[in-house]
Amino acid sequence: MASKKLITKSIDPQSAIRMFIIESNVLDQNSSKLKRQENVLEQYKTLSKDQKYYIAEFTTDTIYSKYINTEKFNSILFSYFILSSSEENGYFSKVLIDILLKKTDDDIFTKKICEVLFEIIDQEFSIEENKRKVIAHCLSLVINIGINKFEENSKIKNKLNENNEIIDFITSSLLARGNINNIEIRIAIVYYLSRIDNNSKINLQKILSRFGQSLLEHVFTKYFSENETSKTAFLFLADHLKDFLSGSAHLAEMGNAVLQNQMLKNPVEFINFSDKYSDLIYEKLDELKSLNIHLSFLLKKSCEINKIELINGLQKIIIKNLNNMKNNSEYLFIESFENIIEIISKAHSKNIRDSINIITKFYQENTKKSNSNIIHKNFKHNKSNKLQNRTESSMKESPFEQIFLLAK
Repeated sequence: MASKKLITKSIDPQSAIRMFIIESNVLDQNSSKLKRQENVLEQYKTLSKDQKYYIAEFTTDTIYSKYINTEKFNSILFSYFILSSSEENGYFSKVLIDILLKKTDDDIFTKKICEVLFEIIDQEFSIEENKRKVIAHCLSLVINIGINKFEENSKIKNKLNENNEIIDFITSSLLARGNINNIEIRIAIVYYLSRIDNNSKINLQKILSRFGQSLLEHVFTKYFSENETSKTAFLFLADHLKDFLSGSAHLAEMGNAVLQNQMLKNPVEFINFSDKYSDLIYEKLDELKSLNIHLSFLLKKSCEINKIELINGLQKIIIKNLNNMKNNSEYLFIESFENIIEIISKAHSKNIRDSINIITKFYQENTKKSNSNIIHKNFKHNKSNKLQNRTESSMKESPFEQIFLLAK
């Protein structure tokens, strides 16, 4: 009877989970360990939020104790992520890191956490298709740390040097892994570098010239898939498409090639996307001018291959964007019109001549002062619709959601 009571006590979910966390689950992945891991995962899923928070605190205390005693805590962090990555939103992975970082102001400890996260990432990359969520969790956590440290720089001047050291470590560690042919790491790099200072923007341009085309194709494919990843893909494009279209000449050419390919593969959906994206950036006139240049190249291509549906859709978006610029900047309105005509006039077809006439007629009519009130009225109507679209698209997702969902 005593033996049975002991067995009953040993399978208490929290006890089993605590034992699992303090054991090494990194290298030895034999069948019996994997079976036990599945059982512990099922037990973890049955815990309440308070119980999961307790497990996060237990893991924190164990990790910090190891750190104080200069012992490695890689396997503990990895074991915890095996459990927390079973959740869809990665909430308790972030809870653990938040508790760890609040436990001490020691920047050496923070950097050590980042080092361990990268070690887990590297270990997971070495195992084919293993624990994809663990990679996404570790990447999202390490870039969150870097972004938070960057944001602290403007608030806590006396921690500037320490924060910069951590930021530089994360930046160099991500860039060092940029050649890995893995979608998670590439999305993480773009997400992170686009939110850090200007030097990182330069790094972003360089690294996008290496894998930007395949990444952009991948994200557009996710967007046009019309499943759970479509919204996430749009949010990524809303934040980052400008990095592909408004960077160096090489990047702009590469980005336009992707747009052209997607336009021809998904004509109706692509027009809808371009219209929605134009509304999203209607206040960012330089980005809008850049977009109109790309749309002009697409219009030129559509005229050359006689795709009437694409021609009509692109003309409407270009004119809408010109109308927006007219009401905000006369200079950009004129400059954008001249860029459009210069681009599309290099093709020779009846459709091109018709497009030139339509856009030129709009330009001439809208340079007349007598029409200014009408334009303003139309713009106010458009602005209302745009604000509605912006509200819909401004719902942000965490780095984990972008990294994991887009990589599925």
